[in-house]
Amino acid sequence: MHYLYAIDITQRDCPHIAVSKNIRGLRVFVLGGNPSGSRMEMVSLFASNRDGTVDEALRFISEQDHVGDLDVLVKKGNAAICRYSIARTEALHTLMNYGQRLYPFIASNGIERWMFISDEPHLERKVHDTEMTKITGIRRLSSEEFLDLYLYTQVQVWKAHRYSGDGFEGYRLIAESVALGYFDWPRRVSLSEMSKRLNVPRTTLTYRIRKAERDVLNDILDL
Repeated sequence: MHYLYAIDITQRDCPHIAVSKNIRGLRVFVLGGNPSGSRMEMVSLFASNRDGTVDEALRFISEQDHVGDLDVLVKKGNAAICRYSIARTEALHTLMNYGQRLYPFIASNGIERWMFISDEPHLERKVHDTEMTKITGIRRLSSEEFLDLYLYTQVQVWKAHRYSGDGFEGYRLIAESVALGYFDWPRRVSLSEMSKRLNVPRTTLTYRIRKAERDVLNDILDL
C-alpha cells in the first residue's frame, strides 16, 4: 500500500534552499531531476515579482560550489528556466530509501515542500533531523488533500509564467485594485480615486483593468 505525504524540509547542502533563503522574493519551481552518478541533473524555473531578483539569483547560484553546468535555457522578464547539476543532498540519499519525490516542487524562503509517495505508514518515525537536514513538517495526506496540493503546485507554476512577460503588469494591477477595494461591493474606492493613488490616467486605468480581466479569464479558460 502506498501512502501520500507533504514534507517541509530545509537543507544546508541544497542550492535551491540557499538561493531562496538569501534572495528575497524569489521562488524556485523545481520542474524535474534525473540522477547522474553522484549528482542530479535539474531543470528549474526561477521567478519573482520583483525586478532584478532573478538576475541576482542566477549570479548567486552560479557561485555555489556544488552547482555545475548552469545553462540558462530561457530568460524573459522576471522569470528564467535553467538546467544545471547539483550534488545529491543528504536528505535525498536518505528519503529515497523510503519512497519517491514528485515534481514539480517549490522552494521559497529557505524551505522546500515535497510531495512524497512511500510504502511507510509512519514515515515521520523513519526520518530524523541531522546537522545538514531539518524536517520542519511532515504530514500524511488523504487522496483528496494530496490532489489539492499537487494542483495547487501546478497552479503556482502557471502563475509564475506571468512574471515572464507584459501580462504580469496586468496581474499586479488587478492585485492592487483588489487591495484598494475597487472590486468590493459596495466599492471602497472609485475609479477616479484609484487613478490618483496609482498615478495612472483614468481612461488608461479603465483600459488596463479591462484588459487584465480579459487576460485572467483567458488564462483560466486555458487551464
